Amino acid sequence: MDTLRLLDILGFTVGLVYLYLEYRASIWLWVASIVMPAIDMVLYYKAGLYADFGMAIYYCLAAVYGFAVWQFAGDYGKSGNSGKSGDSGKSGDSALAAIVEKWHTLLPKAEILPISAKNKFGTDILLKRIQELLPESPAFFDKDQLTDKPARFFVSEIIREKILLYYDKEIPYSVEVCVERFKETEKNIHINAVIYVERDSQKGIIIGHRGIALKKVSTEARKTLEKFFDKPIFLETFVKVDKDWRSSKRELDAFGYNPE
Repeated sequence: MDTLRLLDILGFTVGLVYLYLEYRASIWLWVASIVMPAIDMVLYYKAGLYADFGMAIYYCLAAVYGFAVWQFAGDYGKSGNSGKSGDSGKSGDSALAAIVEKWHTLLPKAEILPISAKNKFGTDILLKRIQELLPESPAFFDKDQLTDKPARFFVSEIIREKILLYYDKEIPYSVEVCVERFKETEKNIHINAVIYVERDSQKGIIIGHRGIALKKVSTEARKTLEKFFDKPIFLETFVKVDKDWRSSKRELDAFGYNPE
């Protein structure tokens, strides 16, 4: 078997390994992304395909550069002004190098930190840089003060969270939650909350057939609220139409979107 045939088989095998490593988001993907174009370089050169040979050189160098960026990201742009992070789901994709280079061109003084929150890639480097750049200042709140928001705020946000989880398309973004009653005793908490929508059709979707959809939202919200407040919760939810409330300055003021 001649050399070209062996290299062809080897290149095909490395390609399969590359796909597997990419699926597993393995660190060894970097090695495969460098070896694969290196094999192609030899094949194209021996076959006289010099244009393809040039492209293989580029891909190989891009993979090496991408690995260098990933390995030494914490040292890039230390003299720059601000940080810019790009979320890349493929930790070893050679295209990452091109993305980083693009941002370096657009923001030459910025520090580029490639990350993937989903695959926990580069997040430790990002957190470290944030800690390094944060200025020291006196505490704004007491150590035992967890938040400056009232209890009603968390009730409305938890109900909104369930709506975001259980409804599709534009419905969650046309909804506002207002807590009209919050009565806490030593044993439990009674809550009345109103879900505002912009149109009658949205009201029907929120309530659902025989109220099943609204009941599901209320039940899941109540479970989360009981964990949050560590008390039994009696939650009543209502749905009302406030036509085009998102376009009304008065309504936005009432819902707290214009605190000034």
